[in-house]
Amino acid sequence: MPISKEMAKRYPADWARRRRFIIQYRAQNRCEWCGAENEEPHPDTGSIVVLTLAHVWDKVPECASLLNLACLCQRCHLQWDAADRRLSRIRKRLVMLLQAGQLPLPWPPGVSMAMEIYQLLIDSGQITPPVVQLPILRTAYEYVA
Repeated sequence: MPISKEMAKRYPADWARRRRFIIQYRAQNRCEWCGAENEEPHPDTGSIVVLTLAHVWDKVPECASLLNLACLCQRCHLQWDAADRRLSRIRKRLVMLLQAGQLPLPWPPGVSMAMEIYQLLIDSGQITPPVVQLPILRTAYEYVA
């Protein structure tokens, strides 16, 4: 995947050397997961293969050890990052809704981390929690009396 200008600062200075080593020497111009050959039609999709590097275990750009990087075709890379892209879309949508004062209840289906994301957004100062008026609960002594 192309590296944005903002993110380029976070990658190591020798990124081009690492990229060339992994693609040309370690992977021998093939996807390390499906075996598709670089700049040739993909066996499954028929599109021309462009090999990229994917962060496999730790997705942080600074963590660019050779063991954390894999040479992948577009298809494998997109499949690998699909869950992260989905979570990113959900985060952006939650931020937008919460900034507009709309708390999405129930949470989007399949999102078990929604409350953690909500709390992270509050802690980071990206959003302010809505003021909720809770009913005053009586104590057990008030019911007895």
